[in-house]
Amino acid sequence: MNEATEYGATAIAMLLTNEILKMKRVVRNIGAADYIISDVEMNEDQSQYPVVYLEISGIFSATLNNSINKRISQKVLQVKKGIASAPFLVVVVEFSSPEAKIESRL
Repeated sequence: MNEATEYGATAIAMLLTNEILKMKRVVRNIGAADYIISDVEMNEDQSQYPVVYLEISGIFSATLNNSINKRISQKVLQVKKGIASAPFLVVVVEFSSPEAKIESRL
């Protein structure tokens, strides 16, 4: 169930992110966020292009200890720690409601 939740959250987050950013290029990232998004085609040296970092998380069924707001807070702290002042989007999708929440620094 966990893998399906994460894949589903990724699909929904990509659709929402595209509506917000009209992205051209998405690259899987190893580090503070799951993906790097750019409005231009990137080569291997992504640092020379304006990018937005995207962190995605899915919750199959929220609980008091694992709510969408708590997960958003955790993921925002994680991303801020890893990328300092770069722009980012954090998308958390909860499937039992269903609900999606986006937090950003653009």
